[in-house]
Amino acid sequence: MVNQLISKIIEEAVDKTLDVLGKSAKQALYYHLEHTFGINRNEIAEKPEEFIDVLYKIFGPAAEMLEKSIVRELVTTGILSDVQAVNKRFAEVVKEIRESSKVGNNIV
Repeated sequence: MVNQLISKIIEEAVDKTLDVLGKSAKQALYYHLEHTFGINRNEIAEKPEEFIDVLYKIFGPAAEMLEKSIVRELVTTGILSDVQAVNKRFAEVVKEIRESSKVGNNIV
């Protein structure tokens, strides 16, 4: 299970990135994420692949921009380095963060 602090950092990075959609659109996305796709926003760190799949279902190819922005936001938190994030998808990055936290190598 992902450490609660790491989950919170990931959740906040996603939330901050989704601010680009505007308040109403972000709330609608979270609503559909939970009620249509069965993923609560606090489960994003546990279900990164499913979360990204939902973004692609809703936004199509434009979801790639959101995904890259989320990864960049994780870099700004310090939980992930630029080198770790290069050309990686959100789910890959979350997996690395999880593994790093298990062995105590994370920056947090």
